[in-house]
Amino acid sequence: MGILMKCIYCLEDKRSNLFTRDHVLPESFGSFEKNFTLINTVCGVCNEFFGKGIETYLARDTFEGGTLRYETNVKNLSEFKSMGKKGQLKIKILKGKYKGAYVYTNDSNKDGGVLITPCPQIGFLKSCGDYEYYLLDKIPHKHNLNQSEYNLKDIRSIKVLACDPDDAKKILNEKGFVIENFRDIEIPNDFNDKFLCEVERDVDDTVFRAIAKIGFNYLAYWEGTDFVIQSSFDPIRKYIRCGKKPDIPLRGMQKGPFFSDEKYSSKKRLGHIIAINWESNERSLVARISLFNFMTYIIRLAKDDYGKYKHIKRGHFFNVKGRNILEMGLG
Repeated sequence: MGILMKCIYCLEDKRSNLFTRDHVLPESFGSFEKNFTLINTVCGVCNEFFGKGIETYLARDTFEGGTLRYETNVKNLSEFKSMGKKGQLKIKILKGKYKGAYVYTNDSNKDGGVLITPCPQIGFLKSCGDYEYYLLDKIPHKHNLNQSEYNLKDIRSIKVLACDPDDAKKILNEKGFVIENFRDIEIPNDFNDKFLCEVERDVDDTVFRAIAKIGFNYLAYWEGTDFVIQSSFDPIRKYIRCGKKPDIPLRGMQKGPFFSDEKYSSKKRLGHIIAINWESNERSLVARISLFNFMTYIIRLAKDDYGKYKHIKRGHFFNVKGRNILEMGLG
């Protein structure tokens, strides 16, 4: 039956056979020699909850997961999987016939490319000849459009993508547009062409919880279960497991590469960084996590006014190319 163990997330005592291995850094971001793995630390129920929830969004619905994993060959493009319409990635076409249009990704096709589909949206013709597109729930009232910037008298002034024309007319009429005739393109056939796109995403609690889990797992790997089940870690634990926000701020972000010597350089190290340190100005134990050295997420793991965690200072670099893990010296 196995001995009783305590899960660091739900804090329930369970038989050891009900625990599963959990990687500090999700395997979706690469495999590494002598990878850091938690054993008898996270129960199977919590592990499955994370794997089907916040970690899936981190892997498929962030710039690091949905773009950089494939650009760096951590994942093959033929394995691409999308969150589809549920995703929060904002993808816009940069050039061509549909410049400015919003799209979402589908799974990869048989040729290893990524398919895109237009989101339901309406575009308004600008004086410069381009269309400015708005998703259906973001369409402005006609009075809020700067008339000098738009050419709304042209028969081509309004373009509809991936939306029923009658529904579009109803929405537009509600927004003050009197529509009798406009060009409608319900689902263009040539959306299978190649497009240059830009990607944006608001970093929400779903992403931050997944990032916080990496930092908390890292702490548990080095300090052990008995250490991280202390009540001082309950706020971050509840945030990761349940999404419950505490009274004190838990998170922040810094743009750019992690290492100071790379901030003004065109070259940067390719890898993931996890570092934990006690920070006197925050009076807290803080984790800093960067995926692909793209930007740094800052997670407060525990408030520590008295400095009892001052001894904790550790960091590692997960080398994507060499697939090895290197210890970092923290000053």
